[in-house]
Amino acid sequence: MKIAVLLCTKNGARYIQEQLISIAEQNIGEIDLYISENKSSDDTSRIIEKFAKNNKNINIIFLNGMDLHFANNYVLLAKSIKKVYQFYAFCDQDDIWLKCHLERGISCLEKIEGKKALLHCSRTMLINENGKKIGKSQKFIKKPFFQNALVQSIAGANTMIFNKEAFNLLIKISSNTRIVSHDWLLYILVSGSGGEVIYNQIPTVLYRQHDKNIIGSNMGILNKIKRLVKVFEGEYRDYNLSNFDQIESVNALTIQNHKIYKYYKESINGNIFLRLFYLFRSGVYRQSIFGQLGLILSIFITKRRFIK
Repeated sequence: MKIAVLLCTKNGARYIQEQLISIAEQNIGEIDLYISENKSSDDTSRIIEKFAKNNKNINIIFLNGMDLHFANNYVLLAKSIKKVYQFYAFCDQDDIWLKCHLERGISCLEKIEGKKALLHCSRTMLINENGKKIGKSQKFIKKPFFQNALVQSIAGANTMIFNKEAFNLLIKISSNTRIVSHDWLLYILVSGSGGEVIYNQIPTVLYRQHDKNIIGSNMGILNKIKRLVKVFEGEYRDYNLSNFDQIESVNALTIQNHKIYKYYKESINGNIFLRLFYLFRSGVYRQSIFGQLGLILSIFITKRRFIK
């Protein structure tokens, strides 16, 4: 079995060696590692080149990236892959994979029957700059469905393993405009197309928290407040509109999920009563009570913006 791993790098010299080693130590299949290097000013490229020379068991395909928004970088990297694989995985430059990471995810996906898009994702074990464990990412209980995907990203790309049907959805994403989050979009498209998403509560990725993180773990009351501020500022609305454009561009929703999408989209239009009506009609939900209240609150405080 051959597996494609996608990694975008940018000034990752401090930690990338540990991540590369953890990829080499995976206990399943043959790995083709696709690396998009985005104009690093440190020793990232040199470390990768040296690792490639000393680890012939991994085929490293090294590409010069366009140094765009991180999500655009990953979608463009995916579009550059012409070889067909049974499974694919995203990877971050400063994390560490447990040896069972790929094996566990692929094993779960192989148990699912039928030809459809499949995605495995999970919680992460949080570590600090020195690799010390400092906690876990938020645990989600509710089952991952399209109604959740429309309004919430539940797992980082660094945990995602997916099949070729899901990959085919990924490469249909338009990279001509800024993509909010490639992992969130993949969750939306896989679940919306009638595929299946598995969320595993047991982490196999050590997710490093440091001052160079682009996203971070989103844990704690402070981060909840920050997300609420984004709602007030209209940023969450803009995220939605960007996702709407991509959903319509890919055009892969089932008939039922297209109805749900149209209802949710209508919750951004009209007066307050119509917006509330369509929000509840859509059945969308976030994983926590706090998140669901924030979703409802956004209907009252988000500026009206009519969209077609």
